[in-house]
Amino acid sequence: MTFQEGDDGCLRAVLEQYGPLIRKVAWSHAHSVDDQEDLYQEICIRILEKRDQYREQGTMGGWIGAVARNVARDWYAARSAHESAKRRYSIAVVPIEAARRVAEDPSRLLNYSEFLTSVRQALDALPDRQASAFRLVHIEGHSPREAGRIMNVAAATVRSNLRHARKKLRKQLGELRDALS
Repeated sequence: MTFQEGDDGCLRAVLEQYGPLIRKVAWSHAHSVDDQEDLYQEICIRILEKRDQYREQGTMGGWIGAVARNVARDWYAARSAHESAKRRYSIAVVPIEAARRVAEDPSRLLNYSEFLTSVRQALDALPDRQASAFRLVHIEGHSPREAGRIMNVAAATVRSNLRHARKKLRKQLGELRDALS
């Protein structure tokens, strides 16, 4: 019996031999240790499911690396889409209790409207690169690496732009933080 036919011993040996490669791929796509372990397991499961598709063309390491990268890319894209949707939802929807308090008092509604206007103006006042980095990462949900690809700069540059943008926004919006209380 062979790896493709489901021999447990072969599968164990393959995972032992290529475990470091799988871990490297998982660690390059997931940021927390828990996510890295989850992704590692997901990759191993997919290798188990697809083992009958391995045709011994090229090296087994190349095939395992390709499966691992595909699983990791899909996992990361799904996670990014989910996080982006959560951010968009939390930004677009005022929490119910806050909405009730705001709607009950016209002056609070006006304050909230002014607050949102101030936030938009503060974002518009940022330098272009800082504003782009902020919008891509904090509003659209991209990672600094993805934002760097979009902006055609290094991820470190994106992180620097984010740090400067947050510092400026904190300063500009400092007096407005209690507007809804």
